[in-house]
Amino acid sequence: MVDSIASENLKGIAADTSEMVIDTLLTDEAIKSIPIFGTLLKTYNIFGSIKEQLFSQKVLSFLSSISASSAQERNSLISKLTKAKGSTKRLGETIILILDRLDDQEKPELIGRLFLACANDKITVDQLFRYTGFIERLYIGDIKAFQNLWSKGISKENIEAYQAAGLMITELVHPNAPPRGHVVNETSIYYGQKSELRFSLSLHAKDLAFVLYKVKQEITEVWV
Repeated sequence: MVDSIASENLKGIAADTSEMVIDTLLTDEAIKSIPIFGTLLKTYNIFGSIKEQLFSQKVLSFLSSISASSAQERNSLISKLTKAKGSTKRLGETIILILDRLDDQEKPELIGRLFLACANDKITVDQLFRYTGFIERLYIGDIKAFQNLWSKGISKENIEAYQAAGLMITELVHPNAPPRGHVVNETSIYYGQKSELRFSLSLHAKDLAFVLYKVKQEITEVWV
């Protein structure tokens, strides 16, 4: 897997792989020349297992996403990640496990964006692997909601999902305290008329919104 990330042939991958059929993908010479696909073709009956076909699609989507970087940038990233994991074998296994656990075919591209951000020093190695966990646990719709958090507001469902994932902080504040963030819902929850519930998007949530969708906003607090 690590050799595939470093491969010069990533530039030959189509930018949009979402609608491509797996047997067509694997007859493409550029794709077959990428180490992990060569291994899959030799080791597995890739056409006989839906799970293997879906996994191959995940790998291709991930590699396509990171192909926007140069080979030099990817090699530098591999060095950083290998140091963190202890060996290229362990790193390769980690990436395969991350991709295999994803429950939506749109998520591998998002994982690729995290790797690109790490390659460009936008996030640290620790943040990279932490954020892959967030993407794994969140429903894809809640992830996409990051694009509109500050322009369209946040739904109750989003709040519950972000809380469960550890991307939102909840605190009780005095009802007369001026909000330091963007008001998305004027209805407040009161406790004995002395306090109300404030939800604050965590710094990790801000980072994810920027890395995944280039959404940057200093405001992290919302009221419901």
